[in-house]
Amino acid sequence: MNPDLDRLQPYPFQKLGDLLKNNAPPSTLKPVNLSIGEPKHATPEFIKRVLAENLDGLAGYLDRWGLTHASDGRGSGPFVPVVEGVALRHAQFPTTLPTLDELIGCDGIDEGNVVRHLLGLTARDRPQVHTLHAELEGQALASVFSALIRGWKDQGHRLGTLDDAYRSIDPSTLARKAVDWGSVPGRSGQVVTAVD
Repeated sequence: MNPDLDRLQPYPFQKLGDLLKNNAPPSTLKPVNLSIGEPKHATPEFIKRVLAENLDGLAGYLDRWGLTHASDGRGSGPFVPVVEGVALRHAQFPTTLPTLDELIGCDGIDEGNVVRHLLGLTARDRPQVHTLHAELEGQALASVFSALIRGWKDQGHRLGTLDDAYRSIDPSTLARKAVDWGSVPGRSGQVVTAVD
């Protein structure tokens, strides 16, 4: 295993959990859980109600920011997101490939064969979006990521930015797809996914 993995800092929620583990709330008070999307418990009804009453404001926040394109979830290719029946104005370029941390440690995949696995997923010539994490691909798994980049170039792929991808398409031709919460193998919690 890569010795640099030990240098990674804990995720903020892990730090928060460590800070709170020895703190007990007063036994005379009933806790109020305000979390949204927390997988162990349903979202409280009053939060659902307030969200439903304000969906018009939530649905278009990326459009109000003036973004022409974004990459906020998972899917098989670019699309225009539809939220509550309303097509948004920006193009969505979802992550199409699993991340290194989703792969390593699952199904016999480790640092030694993860590049071969990902290159197998990109052998066909079609546009892909790969999300990387600076603390992994930029630090602890930098040599793995470098090998992945070399492999993609050897496969003939042209590497670029989301802006490059956006400039290469006509947004008016993109499919309109509803988005919802979904799960991804190897990733805890839920992510936004295109409903195909």
